[in-house]
Amino acid sequence: MKIATDLQYLSIEELQKHFELYRKLVRKLNTENNWRKILEFLRDNFCCDMSDENFNSPLANYTPAEMILQELVIRDADVEKLCIILQGCDLMDALTLLLEHEPLEITKQPGDSDDPGRILYVKENDYMQLECTASGIPVPTYQWYKDGILLEDQTTSFLLIEEFGGDHCGEYYCCVRQVANNGDEVKEQSNCVTVKQLPEAPVISFDLPRTKTIKKGEQLSLSIYAYAFPAPHYSWYHGNALLSSKSSELLIDEIEVENEGEYRCCIQNKVGELWSKTCKVTVYYPCEEKLEKNHASAKFALLIGNSKYEHYKELLTPENDLMVLTEILKKLNFEVITLQDLSLIEMTNAVKWFCKALPPKAYAFFYFVGHGFKLNNRYMMPVDCPPVNDLCHSDCFSDAFLEKEFMESDTQLIVIVFDMCLKVLKGPAKLDNKKEPVCEYTREDLSVSFLQCLSTSSQLESYETVQRDHGLYFSHLRKFLEKDIPVTRVFQEAHREFNENETVKQKPCMCYDDADRFCLTDPVDGVPELKEKFREVFRIPPKQKLKFKKVDWDMTVEIRPYKGCFLNAVELWLLPLKWSLKLEFNCIHHDTKGMRHHIRIDEGAGAVVQSLFDLQKAKFDLCVSIFLLKQSKSNGNRMEIVDSAMLDLGSFMIMPARLWYIKEEAELQR
Repeated sequence: MKIATDLQYLSIEELQKHFELYRKLVRKLNTENNWRKILEFLRDNFCCDMSDENFNSPLANYTPAEMILQELVIRDADVEKLCIILQGCDLMDALTLLLEHEPLEITKQPGDSDDPGRILYVKENDYMQLECTASGIPVPTYQWYKDGILLEDQTTSFLLIEEFGGDHCGEYYCCVRQVANNGDEVKEQSNCVTVKQLPEAPVISFDLPRTKTIKKGEQLSLSIYAYAFPAPHYSWYHGNALLSSKSSELLIDEIEVENEGEYRCCIQNKVGELWSKTCKVTVYYPCEEKLEKNHASAKFALLIGNSKYEHYKELLTPENDLMVLTEILKKLNFEVITLQDLSLIEMTNAVKWFCKALPPKAYAFFYFVGHGFKLNNRYMMPVDCPPVNDLCHSDCFSDAFLEKEFMESDTQLIVIVFDMCLKVLKGPAKLDNKKEPVCEYTREDLSVSFLQCLSTSSQLESYETVQRDHGLYFSHLRKFLEKDIPVTRVFQEAHREFNENETVKQKPCMCYDDADRFCLTDPVDGVPELKEKFREVFRIPPKQKLKFKKVDWDMTVEIRPYKGCFLNAVELWLLPLKWSLKLEFNCIHHDTKGMRHHIRIDEGAGAVVQSLFDLQKAKFDLCVSIFLLKQSKSNGNRMEIVDSAMLDLGSFMIMPARLWYIKEEAELQR
């Protein structure tokens, strides 16, 4: 820091004689209340007892900056001391007024190279960062450009793009500008860096099934999805014969017996090539259609919708999606367990409990809607997962663990649907550096038929909008779920309609193995004993009558699942509507303050409706204290309690499943 020669040995009182310079300094310090930084510096380092009231008086004849400088005059401070204070307060604009001029010079070129023709390759969805630094007094300013066009809000020495995409390719440079104290302006342009997307060899996200059985005369559809840059080319083969199809989907209308055989696809771009699995296609004649439909011993569904996250944006549509999905699946004779806003331990225990309770030869349907991301595995995000910079694999629920739990159950058909984003989260070291866990199967026979569907593909998002009551994916899927067609066609037709009608960057996809012979409409054998393990979570306390003796009044309490479907939230309908009410929830050994609740008035039904959420967190029986209130004339019209009653609900709906269970915590409860 070199002070201007003509100012170096001046006191601040003498500096005031340089009138124009002094007025500029005062304006800089009054701008954005910069003088406050000096005041705090003086309080911290020089025992200054000046209070804010000294500066706020309407009778003050000086501006706050002039008063601060006058305080320094009283303390016999000179220009050198003032420069030290300004530097300590990071007031560089003011400091440069007092320093010797230094010419502008770019000290670091973008792209870490002095080569003006530098090319920088960036992988899609990675960070792109360019840096241009310059020295000089006054301090220079920066403005970045792309392809000659000014980039708004890019006015620092760093240019940062958090998720690089094809639209960000181009030529970048930075214009550095210095305005001297006398008004002279100097500009200098950095070297130009050409930024291109890094080519990537094909990676298959969804492969072909091992087998596919189709009726003669129907349309054969085989699809595969792969990510690559540049976009890959697809070559389909029937045996060793090259077919004419060049897209990611192979369609053969009115398939014949001669179309039987092995199909595979070669995906390639200029970086590399990759072959799909081989799919064996079998064609059967229409007469074989007379065979009886498959029968399920039972049909069960586990639906989880997470929307109210602690550290991430709240989602708008999961609740509506699951309400409609529950209704549809019940029409198809599924026993449906619908849950919302689960923590990691609750999601883990819910899946374990559900899979262990599945009876042999049952159909199992799993649906998750919420936030998610992808690394090698796909991860469902519970509502309690930490912020992205602290996130690691163990904080989320992986599809590998989910598939293991389902595959080791003795079921006929497994359908798994993920309605969540599959972009790669960038930045957090705990995700980048920690090896993903491996799930080992203990069951030897894994012959179950399997179907997995995703609302979007790798590297893409899954969307909802405020204009729709449902997420984009479910808006189309709901139209096909009740159709009496193979379950694979249900999702194929939903995905086809989505692709034809939606313009967002979202592509649903699916993979399956031997699932195309099953329908969601298949009949159920109807053996009551098979549902016994699930019966406890469907128990709802009966309608109860409460007697308030002091006021001689009866109240009816009806308990309903929240929105008619969620088993970890309850609605208490209290009628008739006559008194103001206050409810307190009590659960032995558990703090119910962490359980969300809200109250509303249903004028049509003449009832007070109290909703209580997060029942899965209750470890013991739940009780409700109900207080009747009225305004007190003797106590300023405040509400006072005139009578009360206790409602014992016990353990009901999802509570007996003990989703809160952690071994160490359970031992402490004993």
